[in-house]
Amino acid sequence: MLAQAKLRYLENDYTAKLAWTVHLLCKGHLDIQGIEREAFKVFDIKQGSFEYELSRSLEWDKGSYPFPLFRIPKRKGLDQYEAKANCKQFYVQLRKDFAMAQQIPADVEWKPSGNHLGANPFDSYEIKLSPLAVAIARAAEKHTQECLAYEPAGQLSA
Repeated sequence: MLAQAKLRYLENDYTAKLAWTVHLLCKGHLDIQGIEREAFKVFDIKQGSFEYELSRSLEWDKGSYPFPLFRIPKRKGLDQYEAKANCKQFYVQLRKDFAMAQQIPADVEWKPSGNHLGANPFDSYEIKLSPLAVAIARAAEKHTQECLAYEPAGQLSA
């Protein structure tokens, strides 16, 4: 059985990174770096002078961003955030179906909220992802689920 962190990565983070990368490519950004970087690093994707930390919300399944706070896990938060004069950093949360994303600058005011850090969602903004990014992410999600279902015993274990 896969370790929980690896399973979460394959089920959510990998597809979020893929969707965001394709979205940026569809917008004409060809200088993308990061999807090939080691997993579990802060700020997954670099594009020009921007860095993005990605996640996917399985609870956000339709409509606009429904939460009273923009929340990130403490492990992805301020203690690992490095302000860079030449780089603007953002947290991006994708909707369950990959069709929408909510983006917030990393340098807004964050407050502890249980095991998370929370920020005012009015500091964030909604982005509609390109249809190609959505289609590729959905296909990757389906393929990932099929691969996990056929995992040979012990092959992908921690």
